Amino acid sequence: MSLNPRLQTAPVDGRPAPVVFTGEFCILTRDGMELEFELPTTGRKMNCRGVLFLSNVRMVFMCDKPTPEFSALDMPLAYVRTEKINQPWFGCNNITANVFSVESGGPTGDAPPWFVTLYFKEGGLGTFVPLFWNILEAIRRPPPPGADQTMPSTSPVEETVRAAYVDPNDPTTLYLTQPSTGERVAPQTGYPTMTQRATTAMRAAASALV
Repeated sequence: MSLNPRLQTAPVDGRPAPVVFTGEFCILTRDGMELEFELPTTGRKMNCRGVLFLSNVRMVFMCDKPTPEFSALDMPLAYVRTEKINQPWFGCNNITANVFSVESGGPTGDAPPWFVTLYFKEGGLGTFVPLFWNILEAIRRPPPPGADQTMPSTSPVEETVRAAYVDPNDPTTLYLTQPSTGERVAPQTGYPTMTQRATTAMRAAASALV
């Protein structure tokens, strides 16, 4: 978890976008979202409407109306815990989770996690959840003995996305090929990255999405 990560202007549509990490694969973006989170140190709650970005490494929520205090939130998938899908009778579908801070050392650090709620204000939960769940499962699956832990090519991610069922009425943007992302940078110190074992597991799980 990192507050106000570095953003850039997307080359394709001119909208704010995360500065993509080396070896990171863009999977989807989703408009019509609302984020609410609680600062663990003060208990203060913050929220905004905006766009959710999902990759094989993280989620990044970018506010439609950024302020100097809060423009975006970076959530490493390897630091997500106790995630839960909520489909209430009244109100919109949402996902809740605890996410540990990168700056505090992640789950083994000395700081409590941030409690985060992602509201799907305009639908789209059915497209998002299978991809999100499979990536989390892949990240958490231990590698087989002797497995290559280097960063892979983009093909497993692209195969996973192509296998996903997409509602034609859902405005989620799925990246069947990697978009032009402009600058790429190395993750900050302490940031968990995704390795070959996780993308291999994503390929194996792709058949569950059709």
